[in-house]
Amino acid sequence: HTIEDYLTLCEYMKSKIPDLGISTDMIVGFPSETECEFNDSVELMKKVKFDMAYISQYSARTGTPAFRMKDDVSIAEKDRRDKVLTSILKETAKENSESLVGKEMKVLVDKLGRRGSLIGKETGYRTVSIVNNSNTDLIGRFVLVKIINAFGFGVDAELIKVYD
Repeated sequence: HTIEDYLTLCEYMKSKIPDLGISTDMIVGFPSETECEFNDSVELMKKVKFDMAYISQYSARTGTPAFRMKDDVSIAEKDRRDKVLTSILKETAKENSESLVGKEMKVLVDKLGRRGSLIGKETGYRTVSIVNNSNTDLIGRFVLVKIINAFGFGVDAELIKVYD
């Protein structure tokens, strides 16, 4: 796949599902990764505006083809690249979450959170905290909520109704 193919697919999906959450896994510092290749990853992160990304620093794993490759990207450089991508992710995830404020969304409630509010996931797989509600009878059920506040990787919401 090319970067252009990937961007085209993301644009198509978002045209069909505007509030779609997109996540990815990325490895920084893979053997022989150049600064130019890393900058391609930076531009991709900025263009796609991921809601979540699992960013890992390359480390050799016995039995994998890459294990035989020379790990030629320093730990300091891996740390720097990790921080750059994480910074972009935090910015785009917050921006994406903020665009949901005021919208109504369907959420699957999956647990009671540490602050005593119900926690669930909306269809874009964002974490939703249903504030002022600790009714554990709703765990495992779909509810309709209104988004009232946004933060980096999730949103706060008010319960509107419970689906049958």
